[in-house]
Amino acid sequence: MLAGLMLQIGTQMGLHRAQYAQDFAKAPLNLGSEDITCWRRIWEWCTVVAQSVSIGCGFPLPLQQPDAERTTPTSHGGSNSESTRDFRRRLELFRDRVSSSLTPNVRSSGEQAASPERLILYRLLGADLLELSQPGASRMELDAWHLAAARVHLHAFYLFDHASTPGYQDFICTTYLSARALISSTLALDARQPRGFLEHCPFSCYQVFVCASVIVLKILFNGFFRTLLDDVDEGTKLIEGAIAALRKMSVMNNDLPARLGGVIGFFCALPDMTAIGGTTMHDLQLKHVTNRLSMSVVYDCLWTWRRHFIAMDRGDRRQDDVASFETNGQAGASDDFGDVQGMLGFDFALESWDFLA
Repeated sequence: MLAGLMLQIGTQMGLHRAQYAQDFAKAPLNLGSEDITCWRRIWEWCTVVAQSVSIGCGFPLPLQQPDAERTTPTSHGGSNSESTRDFRRRLELFRDRVSSSLTPNVRSSGEQAASPERLILYRLLGADLLELSQPGASRMELDAWHLAAARVHLHAFYLFDHASTPGYQDFICTTYLSARALISSTLALDARQPRGFLEHCPFSCYQVFVCASVIVLKILFNGFFRTLLDDVDEGTKLIEGAIAALRKMSVMNNDLPARLGGVIGFFCALPDMTAIGGTTMHDLQLKHVTNRLSMSVVYDCLWTWRRHFIAMDRGDRRQDDVASFETNGQAGASDDFGDVQGMLGFDFALESWDFLA
């Protein structure tokens, strides 16, 4: 909501068309060259933030480009901040291309192998990502983290494809490795920074971290791919570290990071490890939620968690009915649905499970 408000105010001011800001002003407005440059810089950061948040929520947001005159990255004395701004802008443009290119083809995949056009898009976008991965002149540590986040955004779309897609096993293993790398880099970044990273990370970073954690959980707990991975023990420890990191991100008891950490821990504690990942490689394809971009895997996991929880509660109520019949000679369940979420100490209703919006 705040990101949308930011964009609305920016467009009303004319930040997106700084060269023609007078068209958006009610009073005479005379901007110098430095003012125009400043307005453009502010608008670019607005679009970077809004794009990051929208992808983390699973909503497409076409980027509103600045003035047409601005076709090349500007420099500001070669400073790190300017280089970071241009790099982040390129990353968000890349993620926007990923979303706009791959999302329309999600529904068409269904129970069939990915189309040749989609595979070509994968190769083209992978080449763009490789170009972004080239060492920069003044690349900061956070730039590498955001590059890993862009890689996760692209590879998460592999989970939409059917298992009959050519190279499917390689796609899934690549997705696992990219998500694993982002979690590892997040934990390492938190350990290296004096003030830590997790306690002060932006909301969009938290969203991507949740996505990577669920990807590792889903693939690692798949019966087929678990036999292919050679770091099962390390992956399990990494999930435990991700749960601890989500609790560290938490700012108050039982807020969103803590709840999602509890959901991940719930699947880790189940006797049946394949409850979230399935037993065959066909089970990895997202089937319940497919319209939330790369974050669909998170909402699909929450859908599975909710259905599993309801099934557990119904089983408990059936046992209570049998015990009541044996004791009182009558059957019947209580009209009250029961405090299902109390089993994990959650204080939110199961009907309100849109955790990340």
